[in-house]
Amino acid sequence: MKSKFKAFTRKFSLFLVLAMVISLISVAPAQAAQTTVHISTAQDLVDLANTINSRPAGDNLNMSMGDYYVEVDADIDMSGVSNWQGIGKPQNFIGMTGTFDGNGHTISGISLTNAQPVGPKGGLFNLVADITIKDLKVSGSVNSNRFIGGIVGRALGSLTIQNCIADMSLTLSGGASNSVGGLVGQMGAGQWYTTGHTMTIINSAALGTFTSNTSGNPVGGLIGHIYTGFNVNIINSYVAASLVNAGGITGALVANINYNTFSIPTLSTLNITNTWYLSGMSGSIIGEGTLPPDIDLGNCFSFTAGTLDASNLGPAWENKSGVNVFNGYSYPDILHPVMPTANPAAGAVAPGTTVTLSTATVGASVYYAVYPAGIDPATVTFGLYNHPIVINSDTTIKAYASANGEDSDVMTADYTIRLQPVTGVELDQHAITLTPGATGTLAATVAPADATNKNVIWTTSDSTVATVTYGVVTAVGAGTANITVRTADGSFTDTCEVTVNPAAVAATGVELDQHAITLTPGATGTLTATVAPTDATNKNVIWTTSDSTVATVTYGVVTAVGAGKATITVRTADGNFTDTCEVTVNPAALAVTGVGLDQHAITLTPGATGTLAATVAPTDATNKNVIWTTSDSTVATVTYGVVTAVGAGKATITVRTADGNFTDTCEVTVNPAALAVTGVGLDQHAITLTPGAIGALTATVAPADATNKNVIWTTSDSTVATVTYGVVTAVGAGKATITVRTADGSFKDSCEVTVSPAAVAVTGVGLDQHAITLTAGASGTLTATVAPVDATNKNVIWTTSDSTVATVAKGVVTAVGAGTATITVTTEDGSFKDTCQVTVNAAATSGGGPQAPTTTQQTSTTDLGQVIQSGSTATLQVDAKKVADQLKDAAQSELVINLSQVTAGSGQSKAVQLPAEVINLVIAANKPIVIQDSGLKIVIPTEVLIQGQNMTFSTTQVSSQTVASAPEHVESKAVYSFDAWAGETAVHNFTKSISITLPIPAGVTELGKLGVYYLNETTGQWDYMGGRIVDGKLVFNTNHFSKYMVAESQKTFGDIVSHWAKADIEVMVARHVINGTDADTFAPQNNITRAEFAALLSRVLKLSDAADEGTFKDITGGEWYANDVRKAAKAGIIQGSDGNFHPGDSITRQEMAVMINRAYSYAGGKIGTLTDLAFIDKGSISAWANDAVQSVYTLGIINGYPDGSFGALGHATRAEGTVMLKTFMDKLGL
Repeated sequence: MKSKFKAFTRKFSLFLVLAMVISLISVAPAQAAQTTVHISTAQDLVDLANTINSRPAGDNLNMSMGDYYVEVDADIDMSGVSNWQGIGKPQNFIGMTGTFDGNGHTISGISLTNAQPVGPKGGLFNLVADITIKDLKVSGSVNSNRFIGGIVGRALGSLTIQNCIADMSLTLSGGASNSVGGLVGQMGAGQWYTTGHTMTIINSAALGTFTSNTSGNPVGGLIGHIYTGFNVNIINSYVAASLVNAGGITGALVANINYNTFSIPTLSTLNITNTWYLSGMSGSIIGEGTLPPDIDLGNCFSFTAGTLDASNLGPAWENKSGVNVFNGYSYPDILHPVMPTANPAAGAVAPGTTVTLSTATVGASVYYAVYPAGIDPATVTFGLYNHPIVINSDTTIKAYASANGEDSDVMTADYTIRLQPVTGVELDQHAITLTPGATGTLAATVAPADATNKNVIWTTSDSTVATVTYGVVTAVGAGTANITVRTADGSFTDTCEVTVNPAAVAATGVELDQHAITLTPGATGTLTATVAPTDATNKNVIWTTSDSTVATVTYGVVTAVGAGKATITVRTADGNFTDTCEVTVNPAALAVTGVGLDQHAITLTPGATGTLAATVAPTDATNKNVIWTTSDSTVATVTYGVVTAVGAGKATITVRTADGNFTDTCEVTVNPAALAVTGVGLDQHAITLTPGAIGALTATVAPADATNKNVIWTTSDSTVATVTYGVVTAVGAGKATITVRTADGSFKDSCEVTVSPAAVAVTGVGLDQHAITLTAGASGTLTATVAPVDATNKNVIWTTSDSTVATVAKGVVTAVGAGTATITVTTEDGSFKDTCQVTVNAAATSGGGPQAPTTTQQTSTTDLGQVIQSGSTATLQVDAKKVADQLKDAAQSELVINLSQVTAGSGQSKAVQLPAEVINLVIAANKPIVIQDSGLKIVIPTEVLIQGQNMTFSTTQVSSQTVASAPEHVESKAVYSFDAWAGETAVHNFTKSISITLPIPAGVTELGKLGVYYLNETTGQWDYMGGRIVDGKLVFNTNHFSKYMVAESQKTFGDIVSHWAKADIEVMVARHVINGTDADTFAPQNNITRAEFAALLSRVLKLSDAADEGTFKDITGGEWYANDVRKAAKAGIIQGSDGNFHPGDSITRQEMAVMINRAYSYAGGKIGTLTDLAFIDKGSISAWANDAVQSVYTLGIINGYPDGSFGALGHATRAEGTVMLKTFMDKLGL
């Protein structure tokens, strides 16, 4: 005891002595096999070494290890021992295991040379395994040719070095593959390794000089070499030594961690915590080797002599005795324990706070005393600390640590109670309903949670109604009472209204609304149970079935399971009254797969009716019942398929199957009271065709504002000619009458169609000249006459034998250079030929003008200019004077050029040649040029024209039979070739779109499947580009002239043959909006994902590319839908959540409505007065989606179900999404 404790009572002193004795007794080893040895002299240490070294030899699998608990009782001087060999014989696997406790003593004067036994050498130990060495200081020297260490030469098992200092001169003079370590020479050894052991160095240090005289042998400040898979921990330790290696490897802490010649696993972990090395030491922190990935060398620090103490290394290095200096360096205060600390520290704390005491000294006991703050008694009784201390009033705690017969300084911690006032109280319920005698429980929460005084008082406003005890409310009699809780601190209150109803009314019976129902497997039916009397208190009932393999019941909903009979019983919870219903389940029904209407659009006037016929598939479906609904009963109603027009507007009639909820729709347009038709007239009353050719008739119904302009086309002889929507197709030679008849009034007009015999073959060709003479630079025209005159294909090909003399294009010969060339004309049909010899003279050197051509051309005149027939091209040369007035007329918004007056044979070209003067006039007037010809219309904007240039535009209808490489499932109906020139230069691309309108070809069966394809000159393939039907014609826009094919898609899928959405799916596939999941599968009932629907909208709207590459975190850019989703996001059509889009999620109906609504607005669509939502579940529509749902519902793009629900969170199928997109496109005219 130190003098500062002498004021303590003798009673306490005796108690402490007893505690110390008990503590010493408790650490004695308890293992029967372990031998305890006390040493105090050099001879004692030599005897211990001799005893262990004389053990029988072991091997690498069974080492011969002496298990000892050694206690050093005094300092030992080994300077008089000349033959010290160390403890252990590594070559015989003999060593020590157990504990070596230095008890704070020093073993000095050690001298160990390269004597027997051979092998690793340590200041004390040559070989150890599974040993703890603690509380020890050693000094001296070791000189050997094998692994050497200040304390241990080699360890082949776990090793702990704790509170130890070695001040050694270590010299390695042997051969290669050895190492030096300030504390340990080697961990593990070659083939004798075992993995999974732990080496711990804690509160220890290495001093002195460590030298290797052999190049390549590593030198380490603490460890020389870690050979195997050890787990190494170095904590609160340091090295202050001189490391010398002649050209070899040095390392401040660990020299080598993987010196491995036997493919042994590398070290498992290396944890270095708060470890120091003397600045200026040779080498680095780690000499060499493969380190674990998680090592943090930031826990290693450099220091200078005299600066290392407890502030660096921690409490275990505190200077208590004033003598913890070893050769000028700090060492751990091995025997003096560290003063305890309190957690939390002294100060103001809340009532009930627990304080824990602890010391940094390993194995030390803590003694404490507690007494009220402000009182310092003359004597204090300390007790052993073994549990936390609870602070409920102002308190003082004193405590000290005791170990190895030493006490630490006394710690004092003063605590004051910090009071926390109440700020409020709240009940968990503010209204409850009970019946007399029943109880309910209220919970009161006092704020704040750490309030000092949480006591509350409960009161009732009327004890004849309800009483309260500690929050438990007991109903007394009928009425209302307020239960109040009030805090003892601050009188904060909260109340709960208690309603006590009269005593319960007993049930007297129960009755079902049905006593027999018939179902099929999978179908459901609903039973309603009525409990009597109507004011019974407990109307709860229990439902049961007599046979769950036939039918089950849940809350009155009966589900048929399998064929048979079952009895459904309802029983009252109060009184057990029952009633029953017999359920008959017939064999499984044949499920419905779809439904289709015979009409999808009808037009009526108020009061008129129309009938829709619904066909349920398959024809032998069990339940063919359907439900008819209207989207707007103020426009049209429907009863059993009979549609009655009510008022002007549009309404959608929906038929839905009772089985499967398959649907189809018909759009009903109710026009104001009809304006009767008074007549009809055709634009032509006689046309001549050849078999396979087509012609177009236009019917004009009078008056222009007649309500019903529908007409019916018929032919008198379908073997001669057929007619579809006014398009006449020649079938065979003869005459037929095409008749158009108005649906309203049956007014008629007719056209006589003459079909000439089949094509006439070419028999020859002749030129009008067979020799011409030109001068260089001049031109002449040759005219080829194909025989017979009524030959069908009069196309010819022009060639020259020498293009350096003369070239030829469409019969126009241009002289190039002096010489002779032969111009040859060849018919496409039959390859008949004729030739003309062209002689070109050199150009005149002076005088005269260009030589006039010696050829002639066929010419005629029109109201716009002169028509020149040259070869297979008829060209209208527009006269500037004839169009100037038209361009100046403000009432004329465009320059119309009609080519109907220009005659060209089948397959021949018609061209319009616009001189520069006309081009300039058109540009100045800023009016587009419109070229028309028999249903063909080309609108050329002024931005396409080139100022000051002659420009030519031509069109040729090519036989559709010549189409090659047509896409699969596409049937060609017509092919056109469009060309343009500026001067003599062909123009293929334009800065602004040109609008082209084409007549509907013959043989088209479904207009919705018609599309335009263009010939990609690069790939040689036909690429789809779109097109839409406007007023019975096909319209498309293009920035490029090429060949264009009008074709009808024939694509369908095997799984939509009888599907209700088949027609719309095929149309959308034809428009290249959506594809199947494979060549023969569309998967109409599969859910459609958010990514798929966003991509479809992007394609439909032809959205421009998006520059933002990081719109959503869950779209990386490599997905097939990535670009379409980003384009839709850029357009504001889609959004995500939390920075994600969730592309793979199935889209809900309300999400789809929001996307469609945004897309409709983006495309410029306008919505009139919104229709109020009448869905029975409209409350389930999210607030963010409500307006969008109302908009698309008003447009008729999306509708509810027959039961009146919308199903906002339901998922849309691919078929439903496709139909909605088609309706969306139709609304926008896309």
